[in-house]
Amino acid sequence: MTSTPSERQPVYLEFPGFGYGPAATMLTLARAVPRDVAWHVVSRGGAARFVHSELPGAARHELDTFAPAHWPAFLDIAPPGSLVISGTNPEFAVWAIRHGYRVGIVDTLDWMWRGLPDGLEGAEFHLAQAYFGDHRPTPGDRREYVRPIVDPSLWGPTGPSARDGSVLIGFGGMHLPGGENLVAAYVRWFLGAALPVLTERDAAARIVIAGGRADLAGLVPDPWRTHPAVRVRPAMDRAAYARTARTVQHLIASPGLTSLYECAHSRLTPLWQPGFSMSMVLQIRNLLGTGYPHVAAWPWQAEAAEHIAGLPESAGVAHVAARIADTVRITDPAGETIRKALLGYLDRPEDGPALRLPLPESLPDAGALFAAHLDRLL
Repeated sequence: MTSTPSERQPVYLEFPGFGYGPAATMLTLARAVPRDVAWHVVSRGGAARFVHSELPGAARHELDTFAPAHWPAFLDIAPPGSLVISGTNPEFAVWAIRHGYRVGIVDTLDWMWRGLPDGLEGAEFHLAQAYFGDHRPTPGDRREYVRPIVDPSLWGPTGPSARDGSVLIGFGGMHLPGGENLVAAYVRWFLGAALPVLTERDAAARIVIAGGRADLAGLVPDPWRTHPAVRVRPAMDRAAYARTARTVQHLIASPGLTSLYECAHSRLTPLWQPGFSMSMVLQIRNLLGTGYPHVAAWPWQAEAAEHIAGLPESAGVAHVAARIADTVRITDPAGETIRKALLGYLDRPEDGPALRLPLPESLPDAGALFAAHLDRLL
């Protein structure tokens, strides 16, 4: 028997609206739940629209849960006692626990926090995605470390890549709190360096540019905006993006952690962009440590990663933003950093190494644990 909307138990999926990483994680876990649930999406901007569009029948509540000043508005969305799944936002999770909500935590950036806020021990469960880098789990607390949260129906193993000159440039969700202009400048700079190489030197037959901003087409520099090979796809759905990423000859991806794990799961060989956030710079440091060869790292990558590793997130984000602004405007406005890395990537051998990330094989599956926790709580 199919449940009616009034009979289904509500579950509130809360996650900050920076990029597609936390959003994609919530979608993967929600789809692992076999029971009929009344999902409520609580986030903002493109991330909220992305999850809402992929969860038929879900309700959407626009709220910037990254900003503490907006948290009291959540009291008008869900009554205390409701079940809230908080994604990669530990401070909000503590606030919700203290206001009488039943909170389950899913954290994909557990490795990056300097310390966890007091109060998380009141959570109903706490799933932490394992990290391939230099993070060591803290023994003795309630966190359950899980393998990378990837949808296997979208990111299965692939065969040899196409040899048809096809390219996908993926920018992810393209949101950085307080840094919308910086992201736009980064995208213009990156494309201004990459597109001449792809259209003139490599004569790519099809270049798909995907990202989460509605104004993505306006960020493509002239004259490539109207080039017959260039196709701009803002808000590309997950299945279409995964299918394209797994079948193009050249994949040029933003180094979000979800993208890293998806590409590793499918054994792809991307060129990783330098990225524009604190977590991306730290992830690139650890990616370089694996020996993976195709990374368009910032010239100041090593220095910046060392500097921000012990900083609070707000300070780390500000430091990276200042370095990027200086690079794209003053020290490398022509994007030689990108051009050099891209030329090397295009000349890679056909049987070059696929991305592999070191993680214990014994880690439990996040989807199964998540579904079991919800079955217990609903």
